[in-house]
Formats: sequence, C-alpha cells, structure tokens
Amino acid sequence: MRISILALLMAAAIKPAFAGDDFWVTANELNRRTCPSEECGIVGKLLFREKVQVHEEKDGWVRISKFYDGACNNGRSSFVEEGNDTCSPDNGITEGKLAEWVAKEHLSSTRPSDPGLGASGAEKLVAKSDDFQAHRKIFAGAALKLISAGTCTEKDFLDMGGWVKSTKKTSPPTYFTYCRDGRDRIYLNAETGRTYK
Repeated sequence: MRISILALLMAAAIKPAFAGDDFWVTANELNRRTCPSEECGIVGKLLFREKVQVHEEKDGWVRISKFYDGACNNGRSSFVEEGNDTCSPDNGITEGKLAEWVAKEHLSSTRPSDPGLGASGAEKLVAKSDDFQAHRKIFAGAALKLISAGTCTEKDFLDMGGWVKSTKKTSPPTYFTYCRDGRDRIYLNAETGRTYK
C-alpha cells in the first residue's frame, strides 16, 4: 500500500508541533487553567523549573494533562481553586471532563538553570527554598536573623533545604521552615521579611 506525500503532510499538520515534548516552567508561578483562556478557572499552579509534557497547542496555550473527571457537583467543579468554576464548555469542562492548560510563553524547551548554583554565605543555606530566585535576599536575611537570635541553626536550614512555600497561607506569600530539630515551625512573610511562629 502506497501512502501519498500529501497524506503524510496532512498527518504531520494535524499533530501539534509540541505534542509529547517536555518543557520547563520559566515563571515563578504559572496558573493551570481549565481551558486556554485567562477567563477559565484555575485548578492549581506550577512552580519555576517544574517539568510538564505538552499534549496539544492552541492559540498560545498548551494542554499539559489528559482529560480527567472534573468533580462536578451542581454544575460546579470542586477542583477549581480560583475563578470560574462552572462545569461548562466555555470553561473547558465538557461532559464533566477537564484538562489543564498553561500559557505557552512561560515554558521553555530547556530547563532553566538552578538559581541556587553558586550561592554562597547565607544564600547557600537557603538555596533549595521554594521560589528561591524570587526571594533569595529575603530568605537569606531572615535565616541570618533567626540564626543570630539563636532561634535556628545553620544545620536546621541545611536539613530543611531552606524555606517551604505554604499552601494554606498564600496572601501575602508565606513560607516556613523548622528549627530546633523540627520542634518549632517558623513562618516568613516574603513581602516584609517578618518571621513568626
């Protein structure tokens, strides 16, 4: 059986240019949405340097998941954390199924370099922190203050890897670490640099 060149070209045109390829997030946070639009609901976020696999591209957006159950109840999806939570085709939820989309402009085909490489001094203690590239000076300064006050030790920060992003305290952006061999949880307001228990 002979396959025409035209048929091969058409098949290539149907397959999205990036389908199956791995990409990495270049933004500090990237919203995962229910459809390829800023108007669609947010089901979560990706962080800097996270890897995704692209399944489909559409109008500057890429689909990064397979379709799955949208947990619709009374016309609303319980998976949507922010914004439009309606279970409707306009929101990318059809017959109770949704997939996750992100803006293509915030993805790269090469993994961004680790911002903690080459860190020294106090920054080295917190170089494995979540969002290190965005808050490195605040993270290092807070660590130094806690160490100077005797609240934490260098070992505490090395054991924890730095500051961990809180999923419960999100506004202002809040991070935490454990000190005194895990007995004390210390929070950090990344906007002001204030630490508290």
